[in-house]
Amino acid sequence: MAGRADTRAVAPGLKEGGAAFRSDFVDRLTWLLNQFPTRSEAAAIAGVTTDMLAKYVRHGTKPPPTPAFDVIARLCVRRGVSIDWLWTGAGRRDDDAPVDDDHVRVPIYDIRAGLGSGQTAEDETPTGYFTLPKSVILAHGMNPAGVEMGRGIGDSMRGTIEDGDPMLWDRTDREARDKVFLMRRGGQLVVKRLQLKTDGTVILKSDNPAYEDEVLPRDEADSLEIIGRVGMVLRSI
Repeated sequence: MAGRADTRAVAPGLKEGGAAFRSDFVDRLTWLLNQFPTRSEAAAIAGVTTDMLAKYVRHGTKPPPTPAFDVIARLCVRRGVSIDWLWTGAGRRDDDAPVDDDHVRVPIYDIRAGLGSGQTAEDETPTGYFTLPKSVILAHGMNPAGVEMGRGIGDSMRGTIEDGDPMLWDRTDREARDKVFLMRRGGQLVVKRLQLKTDGTVILKSDNPAYEDEVLPRDEADSLEIIGRVGMVLRSI
C-alpha cells in the first residue's frame, strides 16, 4: 500500500543490489567450506567435484554459478549451519544454540564402531551435535575442524575405551602410527591401536590383553581405510 514503510527484514547486502548480495553469499559459503578438514571431503559430502566447489566461490569479473539447493543442504546439515543464513545472511548462523569462537559443535554419528569384530556403518548422517570448548579439543591434540563423535561397542579396547563410551576422533589425523584409530575394514567400522611395520605389514592391537594381535599382510593392509585418530573419550564416573 502506498505511503506505508516496508518493515520486513532485508538480508545483509540485498538492498545494495545483486552484486553485493552475491559477494556476501560467496563469503558465507567460503566460511562454511572452511569448516571441513579438506575441500575434497566437502565436495564428497556435497555430491559435487572439487572443481565445481571452486567455481562456486570463484572471485573475478564473471559471477560464480549458484549451487543447487541440495548441495547447500548437504553441507549445512553436516556442519549444523542454518540454510536460511547461508542463502540470505539473515538470522542465526547455527541451527540450534549459537556457538562463539571459543566453542565447537561436534557432529554426532550413530555408527557404533566395533571395538571387537566391527559394526557395519549403515547411516553416516549426523544425529545431533555436542558443543565442546575449543581449548579442550586442542588439548587432546585434535583439529576442531575435523572432530566427530560416535560410540564404541565391545570390550577389546577395555582400559582405554569401554563398551558404549562416546568417543571423539579427528578426521584430519590419518597418518598410520602407534595410536588408536577409527578404521573401515571390509565395510565395517573398527577401533584398534595401529602399528605399522617397515615391510608394510599392519598390526591391529587391542588394549584388552584377552585379545590377540591381528596381523594384516601388506595387500590386506592397503585396503584398510583410516577414518581418523581417536583422541578423546567421554565417560561418566
